[in-house]
Amino acid sequence: MRQTYPRYGRVIAISSFLARYYASRGCDVIRVPPTLDVAATQFVERPGDGRLKLAYAGMPGKKDLLAEIVAGLRLVDPHHELIRLQIIGPDERTLASAGISTQGTGIQVLGHVSRQDAIDCVANADFVPLLRSDQRYAHAGFPTKVAEAMAVGTPVICNLTSDLGEVVADGRTGFVCGQPTAQAFADALAEALALSQECRAGMRAAARHRAEEYFDFRTYADALNGLVRRAVEE
Repeated sequence: MRQTYPRYGRVIAISSFLARYYASRGCDVIRVPPTLDVAATQFVERPGDGRLKLAYAGMPGKKDLLAEIVAGLRLVDPHHELIRLQIIGPDERTLASAGISTQGTGIQVLGHVSRQDAIDCVANADFVPLLRSDQRYAHAGFPTKVAEAMAVGTPVICNLTSDLGEVVADGRTGFVCGQPTAQAFADALAEALALSQECRAGMRAAARHRAEEYFDFRTYADALNGLVRRAVEE
């Protein structure tokens, strides 16, 4: 990334952080976040049943602070009556090895499922939770799970890293945590719990609309075409 990519002279960057870096190295740069065929992605209004549903899909590794999410859930719903969190990807053993206990919580660990089942879980959730440390890796990348969630109309609860501030509007397309901590996540969850079903539906529609504007591949077709043309004409 430091030596080879700048030699090509042209870069497609996933974040503003990387776009600025490669522009400073004299490269012709365009920024393209994770993209989907959002127009072809099904969006269905989902009637709520009163309980707040969260869905986390993926292997957290060292990037996603899943332990803080679980701890925040316990803070706001200690009796496991108000919230259900589905975790898709890791199994109980993997979570335990990462120091995450799901015993006695409103958490359902699904483990490995098909891609379609994972998409369905996210689509049927009220929110997708995501916390990441305020470090360089989080600003250089862009979480694809945010694009996938908003494309099916599911808002996110997250702290702002990378360019997430361009798509996650607090109280409209998601809730913003001031810090990647359990307490900040619990505070955002409390706001989500206070929403009416009508407000939740409005946030779902707003998240989908923002995904159509920001994550659909057609949005970046002209910029990509221009990059290729400049390369050919040089």
